[in-house]
Amino acid sequence: MLNLNRLPSLSICTFSDPHYGENPICSLCNYQTYVLFHLPRLVRLDTLIVSEESKTFADTTFMKKRMYYNMRIKTIQRNTSNIMKLLKICRKVRICKLESSQSKLIKKLLEITRELEERQYVNQTNKDEFESVFTYGPEQITRNPLDQIDNEQLVREIENKKALLQGRMYDKHEDLKDLDQLYEMLKRKIYEISEQNIHRLMTELETGGNIRFEEGRPQDRWFSSCVDLVRSRFSAEQMKHFGIIGINVTRVTRIHNRFLRNRFEEKLEQLVDLSDN
Repeated sequence: MLNLNRLPSLSICTFSDPHYGENPICSLCNYQTYVLFHLPRLVRLDTLIVSEESKTFADTTFMKKRMYYNMRIKTIQRNTSNIMKLLKICRKVRICKLESSQSKLIKKLLEITRELEERQYVNQTNKDEFESVFTYGPEQITRNPLDQIDNEQLVREIENKKALLQGRMYDKHEDLKDLDQLYEMLKRKIYEISEQNIHRLMTELETGGNIRFEEGRPQDRWFSSCVDLVRSRFSAEQMKHFGIIGINVTRVTRIHNRFLRNRFEEKLEQLVDLSDN
């Protein structure tokens, strides 16, 4: 119907004409209001003269609808902005905690490294003194050889602690990378959901409310029936080759299409006797 806007001289238009049978467009809600708003140059619609009052009523009605949907769109955008602010705050808090843990690990790692260097220096000194016995005699040995063994064992323990701290530092670094990836993924997902919801509202507005979207809830009967339908069509035998062993339905959206609904009811009346309630 919107393509008729390209005809600037169109002033007489007939969608409902008994000589040509029923037109499914005319059975939709807000049909005349929709036509008069988008084709304001019409003088006659469906063989009837269009009054100025009808055009004014159509303009007023459609403007109210547009204001209503604009309000809902702004609400979605505001909620998206608030969610993004909370997400940024959570990310900042998490980064502060990870950086604080990293600072503590770095400080501890420096202490361990310094202690390790001191122990290695002591071991090297003891080793030099122990080797000097072959040159100067045992009277020159000032340290117990058992201390050398204890120091070497202590050095190994300190090296193990250092390796453990380095592993934790690597884990914290990986956590920061994972946090950035998670943040970008959530950010992209939030904006995708926002744009999808806005697109749905615009579809409702542009179709005069004849197409509507409804998000399902687990307690809705039609939600559970859709879930059962999808699960009944899932074949574990066929999907096991792809490593898929099950399916879980997390979201169901119902589309109200008045045109298809009218067609369904017409077919139903032909096939079913509705006289008996």
